[in-house]
This record gives sequence, structure tokens and C-alpha cells, in this order.
Amino acid sequence: WVRGNDILAPLEDVNGDGKIEANERKGGHAHLFQDGVTPSDICQGMLGDCWLLSAIACMAEFPGLIENLFSEKVFSHRGKYTIRLFNPSVNDFVHVTIDDRFPCTSKENPTPMFTKPNPRGGELWTMLLEKAFAKLCGSYGSLEGGYSLWGLHVMTGDPVVKWHRDNKAKQWEPFELRIDEEKEGTDSCS
Repeated sequence: WVRGNDILAPLEDVNGDGKIEANERKGGHAHLFQDGVTPSDICQGMLGDCWLLSAIACMAEFPGLIENLFSEKVFSHRGKYTIRLFNPSVNDFVHVTIDDRFPCTSKENPTPMFTKPNPRGGELWTMLLEKAFAKLCGSYGSLEGGYSLWGLHVMTGDPVVKWHRDNKAKQWEPFELRIDEEKEGTDSCS
């Protein structure tokens, strides 16, 4: 588990003296948001949560929607962030507090195992939002497979519905997403 700042703004010998000091970071520190939020900020990692990343990319199309989920609007040196998400289990918005430590493939050359920011931007928001969903759902593993509509529902609190065609009846019918009460508290994310 590596801090986001160590992933996005690694220590380097900035002054060229052959020593790497604790405050020598190329470009300063990581950024929560930089130059606006766009769908191209998102890169999928080894987790099968493309449904969630698709929902996040849809939200990123509209200026301010992603930013409004975050209580903090700038990089936190303490590494603590609070994200507002709708929890369908309690039918209300909740504040999910997380830190900025992420599972990485190695500590020497830290590469996030799951969602990673676009290398050009290097913003923390993508990894933090995925981590908040993982905490809401119980674990990163709980994010494997799901519905983009559910992700949109959790980020907006708005009701969602999927329409499907009943070919026998020759009509369209709604397919509503519901919380599986048996799975509640363990894997209720789809």
C-alpha cells in the first residue's frame, strides 16, 4: 500500500547533489484535480470494474459533477479524503472517508494495481473514487462485475432504470436495480 503522492510525485534528485531528500519531488506534490475532470483521466487496472469506470466516465462528461462528490477540493497532505455517495441500503447519502494509500505492484516502482490516473494528468481523484466505492461495498473484490446504472445511482442518488425488450409480449419493460437483502453488507454493489 503506497501513498498517492509517492505514486504520482515520486522522490527524485531534483537539485543534482546525488542525494534524495524527503522534500525532493519533481513537480511538487500530486494533485486531486488538475485542469478539470475528463473521461480520459481514467485508466482501468487489474480489477474487473469497467462498469464502475464507465459510470465515472459518464459523470466526468459534465463539469463539476465529480468534483462535487469530494469534500476536499485540493490535495491533502494528511492523505485523508471524504467522498459523498448515495447508499441504496439506507436510501440516503453517506460520507465515505478514506486515506490515499493504494495497493501497488511494488514499493520501489509503485504502479497502482487497480484504477490508475492517466499518466499525462497524474490526478488522485480516479483512484480515490474507486477506493470510496470499494469501502462502501466492503472491498475491492466486491467491485468485480456490476451495472453502470448502479454506479450512476450511487454517485447521483437519482433513480435509475434499464429497459429491456420482451420479444414474446413485443413490448419494452423496465428492469429495476434493487439491493439484494441477502448480500447486504457484504457484496451489495450490483
